[in-house]
Amino acid sequence: MTDKQTLRRHYKTQRQAISAERRLLAGQAIIERVLPLIEQALPQSQQATHRNIVAGYYPQDDEFDILPLLHHLQKTPFEPVLPIVTGRDQPLAFGRWPTAPEVFRRGAYGIFEPPVVDSSLSPYLFLVPLLAFDLKGYRLGYGGGYYDRTLAQARHAHPVTAIGIGFELQRHTGLPYDPTDQRLDYIVTESSVYDCRMS
Repeated sequence: MTDKQTLRRHYKTQRQAISAERRLLAGQAIIERVLPLIEQALPQSQQATHRNIVAGYYPQDDEFDILPLLHHLQKTPFEPVLPIVTGRDQPLAFGRWPTAPEVFRRGAYGIFEPPVVDSSLSPYLFLVPLLAFDLKGYRLGYGGGYYDRTLAQARHAHPVTAIGIGFELQRHTGLPYDPTDQRLDYIVTESSVYDCRMS
């Protein structure tokens, strides 16, 4: 079995090689597949309550760009929020979307974040970036464990739906995983929606 570090290098190189044209085409296809999952996971009865909160992410490097999707969600009953790294070995905190782009700050690892943590935010749905995934719902990230800690904490508090977002070429057969790794419920690529709940 290939170790995680080797896989990270491989799939980071693969993702970097995706052309701008392919990214553009994949982007629309992924958004069209993700929206029904959000509506399914957070039904109408929940959309006017605190359960309408969707945790997105601000893309870095060559991650799939979900910003158009998050901007779309701002015009709906759903409330997109963004993660904030508060410390090493800690779960992610969340902040509300800033009122203007210049309000974003660069946080840990140079990722854009909202300027203020809002401790009242408890997402019921997570859109999760990844370097690789398998059909059991395991995800390969950057190794910091932030999403594993965050999902574990959220799942202890209430039901959560976690959706991995990536490209089809990031699919791997049988990723290595640890006992603390949190599985994703769905993975969405430009060509498929993978339901990993029963795997």
